[in-house]
Amino acid sequence: MSNQSANQKRIIDVNNLPKAVKICFWFLPIIVYLLFINPQLDNDFYFLYPTGEYIINNGFPVKDFLSWHSNMDIVVQQWLSTVIYYYTYLYLGIIGTTIIQAASIVALYGLSYKLLKTISDNYFVSLAFSAFFTFFISIAFVKTRPQIFTYILIAVELLLLESFIKNGKIKYLFFLPVVSVLLINLHAAMWMMLFVFVLPYFVQSVPLKFGKIKQTPCASFVKLLGAAIAMFAVGFINPYGLKAMLYIFTSYGLPYVSSYINEMQPITFGMAEGKFLFALAVLLAFLFIRFKRGKFELRFVLLAAGTLLLSLMSGKSLPYFYITAGMLCASYFKGYEPTLKISEKENGNSNKTDWKKIIAVLTVLVIVCVGAVCFGTQSSEDNSDNGDVSQEMSMLLEDDLDPIIDYLKSDGLDNIVLFNSFNSGPYLEYNGIKTFIDARAELYFEKNNHEADYFKDLYEFEAGTLYYKNFIEKYGFTHMIIQQQKYVDYYALQNDDDYEEVITGSNYSLFVKK
Repeated sequence: MSNQSANQKRIIDVNNLPKAVKICFWFLPIIVYLLFINPQLDNDFYFLYPTGEYIINNGFPVKDFLSWHSNMDIVVQQWLSTVIYYYTYLYLGIIGTTIIQAASIVALYGLSYKLLKTISDNYFVSLAFSAFFTFFISIAFVKTRPQIFTYILIAVELLLLESFIKNGKIKYLFFLPVVSVLLINLHAAMWMMLFVFVLPYFVQSVPLKFGKIKQTPCASFVKLLGAAIAMFAVGFINPYGLKAMLYIFTSYGLPYVSSYINEMQPITFGMAEGKFLFALAVLLAFLFIRFKRGKFELRFVLLAAGTLLLSLMSGKSLPYFYITAGMLCASYFKGYEPTLKISEKENGNSNKTDWKKIIAVLTVLVIVCVGAVCFGTQSSEDNSDNGDVSQEMSMLLEDDLDPIIDYLKSDGLDNIVLFNSFNSGPYLEYNGIKTFIDARAELYFEKNNHEADYFKDLYEFEAGTLYYKNFIEKYGFTHMIIQQQKYVDYYALQNDDDYEEVITGSNYSLFVKK
């Protein structure tokens, strides 16, 4: 008997695996995601928590209550998120905030899979790309901040739109206003993004013809327009009305902010994010060329290209690119039918495992995971170098500021006019200290607070372009928390006869006016 007849090849279609096996494979990425959750609180949490507490006890504020600029107009654009975090932390502590992160990752992964499955109707393609792109969102962007709710709601919006296109049932559009109401109250600064993501659907819903190129509408333009109008109308259902709806126009593109917040900076090749995007582009280009049977749909190209452009302008938009890149890949590879060939003896009693394929797959997985870990670690280092406080740095900040907070409270808070920098503000406010400034960057510009450009003064003081004596005299500081890496300010105050350095920490020092 020949070797060919002695051994047979059994072909298994991956898309037709038993349901139980599919479910097991679906749950595997979740284990990986949860391993990367950092339970530590993000620095922004420290102003979110007291804000939620204030709203529960006093209602919606229109004047600032966390800083000592009591005449500063404010809009709490993420008020519902602050209330959620307040109650969660009040009753469950760090366990509660960790559960929120874990639940958000699982929800985002599930929505991403469902979205890609709606587009491709292909189990393997949907699982592979949803798991891949959700992984990079989870390791770098899921923190105790309102943005995690935004990612979920954007994914829900896209899923509703794709379900409407696939099934042609208008009932899916009826849920879009609900998404709008939730986002305007959870994270109003990103509410307008709902309409940005609808634009490519409008473009592809119009019948167009350019020579031999003809576009068949993907959906009813009129129905999409009606849904968009309804989404905008219900946006007024928030405590701050039109101010919250237009918040994005007054909170982005502000000068100096990118000097303090790394994620607001444009992505360059010298950054870890830039290198990763380049490697990802090469990988996707290789896959697109290798699989020549696929085709690109206009709305997915526009979504991926638009969010990529936003990401290059500001790193905080990367999660939206990852979501839309998954959609582009699912559409292009929806015809891919992966199979496994397993050698087995004629009597069927034993199988020969194809170890070469298994080793190849495991190698790719290891490379991806190691690359992701390096990417996440490098991003954290970049953040700390550029002034953006990561979760680990936030813990070091707390240890450094606790002795200063104790001193300030013993000195009598009513008699203090405090100077502090951007990163230290939230933790001070969490501990009941009125601050000069905090991480709510956009609120400290006159165009928003209608009082003064506090952020400009901070930037010029710490950059050395504003003479420190003039800055101090303008505000009359009695106590100054100075970051030691700001060498010009630190050494100037050390040699100033009007101030005494009473506490010296590893990163911050407290100077008190004599």
